[in-house]
Amino acid sequence: MFTTSVASSMKGATGTGNRFQRLWAYCEKTGHDFYEAKDMIEERIGRNLICECELLNDEKAIRRRELRALYGVDFGLPGERHVDIE
Repeated sequence: MFTTSVASSMKGATGTGNRFQRLWAYCEKTGHDFYEAKDMIEERIGRNLICECELLNDEKAIRRRELRALYGVDFGLPGERHVDIE
């Protein structure tokens, strides 16, 4: 469980509390360690998070949708395309 000093220092620490307020609140409520939970999420999705909004707004997926709309082709991922350009 979190101690009051850790929780209060986290909320005042260089915006981390503001950028991950929902994850922080969830971890406090369930008794999980915030940093361990964040690390597990980052390992699972394969990239570092700057803000929890990045979980909802996947920049790569958004860019792929934009390219698909622009060119009418889904370029796929490297190695998973029907034709790879070298």
